[in-house]
Amino acid sequence: MNAADILLSVGGYTCLWALLFFLAPFVFRKCAFSADIYSKLTKAKQIDLCLRATSIFSATCAWSFGAWNLHKNLSAYAPLNEPNETASLPLLFMTAFFTLDTIVCIYLREEYGATTYQYLCHHAVAIMGFYNSLKYQECLWFANYRLLSELSTPLINVRAIMNAFNLKEKYAGVYSANRVLTMFAFFFSRIATIPYFWMLTYRRYDDLINCDWKIIGMLIVSGIVLDFLNIQLKRKWKTMIPTLLRRKKRKKRKMISFDNDGPNQHNISLSDFQNKSASSCDLRFTLLSHFINIFT
Repeated sequence: MNAADILLSVGGYTCLWALLFFLAPFVFRKCAFSADIYSKLTKAKQIDLCLRATSIFSATCAWSFGAWNLHKNLSAYAPLNEPNETASLPLLFMTAFFTLDTIVCIYLREEYGATTYQYLCHHAVAIMGFYNSLKYQECLWFANYRLLSELSTPLINVRAIMNAFNLKEKYAGVYSANRVLTMFAFFFSRIATIPYFWMLTYRRYDDLINCDWKIIGMLIVSGIVLDFLNIQLKRKWKTMIPTLLRRKKRKKRKMISFDNDGPNQHNISLSDFQNKSASSCDLRFTLLSHFINIFT
């Protein structure tokens, strides 16, 4: 693809994501669970939620198309310079979303604080890497493989939206399931995929050195930068688990203290239920913590 075709396609998909971004406020104002709260939020928070809603769709599309390409359309050991329009599609609309996200991140830099620089670094590396793969039609398998990391993005954004609209208690089961699924999705899509990426890079060294030097440079630089950012995020997740355990224990103590003030019959039945519930929650998060520590 030439530069003009890439820019035209990316511009079109950017307009598509921008359309969803500008439609999101109307949806939030009409939904029963968000109508009252959304209007009371700051402008920056409203924009952030609209961007997260758009990201749910873009990341879902990127992961779905990328996974399909890897399964049906691309081979890890096929020639690296084979043009493939279908494999280029998810790279185009993900480049478009990162372009929109970059603009919004700069606008909300005070809201995001230090994480703004992480977002901008991630987006800059991803955009340059995708652009070179699209332009030279090389290493499309590697580029689509990187899209697998988007699996956890919709779950993370759903959790942020639920927190913003105070849905944590109302939909406690959904919230807890989302939290556990996010941890597993993050590990399997962003951490567990790292070794195979570099192993295949090593195995295909003889083929890679025949690619354009820009492709080789971006493959190495983007791989190092993106993996470093994902590992940093993984460390934050690991610190979250002990915090969640402490919160559960405090909540358990408060429940037991409340029960002791009530009638004996009520105290026995309710406290037994709460003890079992708190213990099962503690056990789930303890096992999950050990699982992540073992494999990372």
